[in-house]
Amino acid sequence: MEDFEVHECDLFEHEPYAVDCLALDERKGILSVARHSDFADEKRDGIIEFWNVIGTPMFYVRSTFLGTKTAESLLWKSDILLAAHLDGSITGHRLHTSEYFTVRLTPSPLWCLASITGSAFCAGSGSGAVLILSLEENNHIALNKTVSIGFSTHVMSLACNNDIIAAGTIDEISLISVSKQQIEYRMKLPRIEKRKPTVVWCLCFIGDLLASGDSRGYVTFWNASNGAFSQCLQTHQSDILSITVMNQSLYAAGVDPTIARLGLNQENTAYRVEHRRTIHSNDVRALVASEHTTALYSGGADYYFCVSNRFKHVDALKNITCNVVENANFFFYQYDSRIVIWKAGKPTTVASEKKIHCLAKGPVKLAQLRSYRGEFIVSSALNSEGKLLAVSTISTTTIYKLDLNSSKELNISVLNRMHICGTRLLFTSTSLFIASGCLRIYGLPIGDSIPQYPDVVAERDNAGEVVRLHSNMNEMSLVLLTARNELFILGILKKTLRKLEIPGTNIFIDAQFISLASLYILCADRKYTLIEYNTDTNILSDSTISTEALCMLPDESVLQMDCNSSNDVVLSGSRGSFRVIAVINGKRVLLYGPEACALKKTEEDDGVCLMRRDRCSQAFWLSARKLLFTTPIMFAEPSQTAFRLKRYGLN
Repeated sequence: MEDFEVHECDLFEHEPYAVDCLALDERKGILSVARHSDFADEKRDGIIEFWNVIGTPMFYVRSTFLGTKTAESLLWKSDILLAAHLDGSITGHRLHTSEYFTVRLTPSPLWCLASITGSAFCAGSGSGAVLILSLEENNHIALNKTVSIGFSTHVMSLACNNDIIAAGTIDEISLISVSKQQIEYRMKLPRIEKRKPTVVWCLCFIGDLLASGDSRGYVTFWNASNGAFSQCLQTHQSDILSITVMNQSLYAAGVDPTIARLGLNQENTAYRVEHRRTIHSNDVRALVASEHTTALYSGGADYYFCVSNRFKHVDALKNITCNVVENANFFFYQYDSRIVIWKAGKPTTVASEKKIHCLAKGPVKLAQLRSYRGEFIVSSALNSEGKLLAVSTISTTTIYKLDLNSSKELNISVLNRMHICGTRLLFTSTSLFIASGCLRIYGLPIGDSIPQYPDVVAERDNAGEVVRLHSNMNEMSLVLLTARNELFILGILKKTLRKLEIPGTNIFIDAQFISLASLYILCADRKYTLIEYNTDTNILSDSTISTEALCMLPDESVLQMDCNSSNDVVLSGSRGSFRVIAVINGKRVLLYGPEACALKKTEEDDGVCLMRRDRCSQAFWLSARKLLFTTPIMFAEPSQTAFRLKRYGLN
């Protein structure tokens, strides 16, 4: 059998996005993550990511771009995610669509949100008021009552137990009766220094007690019914930015990134620190605990977030968006506002004893293409010849003509620009398919001349945005995976869209054709990792492949799949290994892949390069027997700017 040629590269550059807050919808198993860009010399752009956390591994579903807005707090109400912003508005988001609504409530910033009961919730403003609100039909948010805490203060944190709303400000906590909608009690907090205020960053209810975390590094317990002081513990050396409850335990973290677990003593009379763990190296700004499992989600200034329990932690890994021109040695990486096109290197013919080839010619960066108006790039695609590039932003889809084989300077020209946001793009030999909205599939013929407007091939109302789009070998069928975890088959000639009724409760990560009618479906399940489904007979094959059968590394999960034109499949794992399932003599055979390790090479100016903890190593087919293996590298450290100074403008 012919050997595989693997090109291992570390060309994927670093894009810093810090985690601001987290919110977990346990009913749907969706974790929402609010981030902001952390470039030192650029504006702060906000983004909300949706992650599926039902199975193993948890995986990224899609994002909603907020522009220059940043989300200060997140709250799930029914199937709507509410986000509070610094311009005094609240936006409402849904998992299956990027479209969202905006309701402006106050001219001052909104710092925090808390659920009350049913459709009711509350928001804390920078003008010292607690807004009692309700989410109504037709995306309407009604203001029911405004409770003033004090005009010269800021409501920095909120918590509610259905009867009492606790509002944290500077040097004070106020208890508001939900039924009376007025302040019942006020509790004062001491200062360490006379001119240094104590900021109540976070609050939560645990049983009959109210717990607060403040800028002194103290966790204080109060009687929730009358505001009486109960207990005070200094758990950290600096600001406690987030606390959360899991069963009868309390977790706290902040500028001191150590996550402390507090539990009751043997007499159940007082809380004490039971355990400490350090899985972050910078500010931990958000903690969320699952009510039904032992999972604790944490994130902050490190650009990644983790899920952990008492025994281990796992980083949340996002796939790299890479498009490859098979048999032409061209590939590109997609970033938030640019596309970088590369030409793969050429190895020498002489190999070492370990079959490692030196490069006769290194990879060449051919071009860097900025998005239209600098907008956020949603999706992109290259055609099989590498002559056409399609890039879709939040408002437009642009088709570029490329001349990659030119001996002179690379020539790039715009062929067409359409006012369509494509959540997924796919080139076939004759057409460009654009998946848009929830859901609609456009088809645009690609020939000597390209029409100005595409045709609608198929659509289905409220089916969810397309997050994966692939074609079969004869380009007569497309497989679509939506944000609602549903699979569809699109017949191109008849323009028919058919939903696949696959038995079981599998959570789908990706689906690709391995023949004219057979699909490999990658699932977030260690037992049913890879399943095969025939789209003609609608029969699920018995040849299910588990993670154990793939012989992955210990505690490793499969996160990415790529199929080539020869029906070979490469699977990439969460710990930097990959496996190849090749067709040999008509049978599928599992081949082992080399294991990637964190690169420790030292650069003269850049110091030590470490593998990024928020991106997984991935493999893509460059040809039938050639793989591009990308190891993401982190060159920059997270911002060390003080949390309070950066976010709130406080000294």
